[in-house]
Amino acid sequence: MSAMIQLSDDFEARITAAVRTAGGVAAKYMTFSGNQLAPLVTDAAEGDEIAKDIRSRGRRWSVGDDVEWGPGAMQEFRAMRSGELKRSDSALKTKIDLREFESVSDFRFALSDSSGDAKYDARDLAKAITPARVDEAPSLFLASELTLLMPEIIRVERQMPYGRSILPMRFLNAPGARYYRFDVFDDYGEAQWTSNFDGTPPVGGETRQEVTRPLHYMWMMARWGLRELLEWQQARSNGRTLPNFTTERPRGARESLLRLENYWLWFGGPTGSLILGLLSTVKDLGVVSSHGIPISTSANWANLTAEQIVALVTAAVTRITIGGVEVPNTILMPIGMYNFIATTQWPNTQMMILGVLMTALKPMGITEIVAVPEMGYRLELENKLKTLKYDDATAKRYAGGINGKDVMVVLSRNPAKVAGIVSQDVRSLPPEVRPTQTSVIQLLASGGCEVRYPLAHDITVFDAFVP
Repeated sequence: MSAMIQLSDDFEARITAAVRTAGGVAAKYMTFSGNQLAPLVTDAAEGDEIAKDIRSRGRRWSVGDDVEWGPGAMQEFRAMRSGELKRSDSALKTKIDLREFESVSDFRFALSDSSGDAKYDARDLAKAITPARVDEAPSLFLASELTLLMPEIIRVERQMPYGRSILPMRFLNAPGARYYRFDVFDDYGEAQWTSNFDGTPPVGGETRQEVTRPLHYMWMMARWGLRELLEWQQARSNGRTLPNFTTERPRGARESLLRLENYWLWFGGPTGSLILGLLSTVKDLGVVSSHGIPISTSANWANLTAEQIVALVTAAVTRITIGGVEVPNTILMPIGMYNFIATTQWPNTQMMILGVLMTALKPMGITEIVAVPEMGYRLELENKLKTLKYDDATAKRYAGGINGKDVMVVLSRNPAKVAGIVSQDVRSLPPEVRPTQTSVIQLLASGGCEVRYPLAHDITVFDAFVP
């Protein structure tokens, strides 16, 4: 094999870029190309029946809708618009007449309008509704500020490429739904020839399994004390840089939700939950995929030679393609395995094992090999999770891999074959205002990972490393 493979001119540059990406602030995984995977996101169509009497709203939430204002904030805006509530001097200096906005919705839209055609600068709009005293319009102050800051807060999704960046994602947009339904296929049927159209033609695709899965909420709170709100208001009124806690706390809450969602996408929900992740297995049945994905075992990748690793990965891809129907396109590896093949030369060449694999597998449909932290078991993470609220079984699952062992996944990265399910994306409830503190609760509803075509994927579980 080695004599037939030529080192491409840009291979070294791509490997260098991929390894360098691992140390970057914006990356938690590496790819052969050195580029982050293009997101695959689909929305349920308007009116799609998610479950009985539950239909999709047909779109994800816009940034302006991410923060609920609530009756208190809307009442305070109307009072300020009518002049009943006094505005601060800095608000009056903006020379923005609130009577230009016929409704609260008009003002919210203007506040979240990021187009270049906006009449007013968003920061000036926020300053224009600064109350003369913070205790006169606390809900309006915080709701408007969070709406203004939301584009900055949601950048955490781009900076932290969890399962959302690797798995295709499907947004049901069905707030409040308790469950949803989908069909699992893998029966394609066999066509037959006919000479004169006698008899009955064969029928394919009739064998399917209807699956019902739960949709669960997770939540997190951001909270500020009265003194911090006063400091925040003064900064806005005086045009100074806002304190860090204004964005870091809601951003931290959002990131915490995405971390938990990430666990659900890969490993499923908490013990006893019917939320399944891509790597979920059936309890008490050994290593059996909950989705029906074929699973095989292998000696630990660190105990294999270069030739054995190439043979192992090629065989995993072949197990899918040999049926002549499915064509996988992505391989997910533990970071340790990826680093090894990216930095270890193929015998008697200047080429790394990673390059040999891509050269051999590209004709079979593989376009990317990805290093994913969750594919590898991390004992230190398991111990950390045990110190938190997780039971031992859940901590072991969330520590990566399957049953405390590294795994490799050959994936048909296609939303029709596999997808992470979001019932409702991250959303902030109306601020809860108290005399000495104000809080905002953020919600996210997830259905874990759905696999509609199990035979389009393959999982390899590695044995423990033998020194």
